[in-house]
Amino acid sequence: MKKITLALGILLILGMSSAVVRDDGSSPSNEADEGQLGITSDSATTSVGPNGTEWELDFSMADATCMANQTSGVHDSNFANESVSFSGTLATSDPCHTLEKEVVEQSEGSYRLVITSNLTDSDACEQCTGALSYEASFSTDEPFELEVVHDGETVETLRHPEYGEQDEKEGLLASIMNWLGGLFG
Repeated sequence: MKKITLALGILLILGMSSAVVRDDGSSPSNEADEGQLGITSDSATTSVGPNGTEWELDFSMADATCMANQTSGVHDSNFANESVSFSGTLATSDPCHTLEKEVVEQSEGSYRLVITSNLTDSDACEQCTGALSYEASFSTDEPFELEVVHDGETVETLRHPEYGEQDEKEGLLASIMNWLGGLFG
C-alpha cells in the first residue's frame, strides 16, 4: 500500500508534464504497458513494475564536447543505502548528439540502463570524436544490480553490496534443513 501511495504522490507532484516510459523500445505514447506505471520529467523517471517493484532514475546530460582527456564508460560510482550515483561518458562520432535512456527490469533485483546517442539537427558541428557526459543515480527498495549499456555495449555492471545475499542465506538454510531431514528421516 505504501508503494502505491508513494507512486500516486509522485504522479500528483509531476502533474501534467509526465509521459509514459515504454520498456519495449518503441516511442513513448500516452498508454502504459499492462500492469505498469511510469512517469518521466526532464531528468527523473519513476516506475512501478508488474510485480510491484519500484525504482527511480535521475539522469541528466552534463556536457557534449570533444573527447580530449576523457575515457568512455562509467566513472565515480558510489553506493548509499539502496541507491547508486555515478557519472559516465559516451563516445560518439562528433559532439552534436543527445542522449536518451531506458531502464528495463530484467528480473527481480536486476536492471539494465540503456543509454543511446542520437544525432542532433545541427547543420555545423565540430569535427572530432564526441564525448557526451552524464550524471545519474538509480535507486530501488531492494539490493540490485544495474547493467549500464552505451549504444548497445555493456560498459559496467554496478552491484549493490548486499545484492544476492538473500539468495545465499536461503540456499544455506535449505542445505541445513535437508541435512537435518536426513538425520531424522
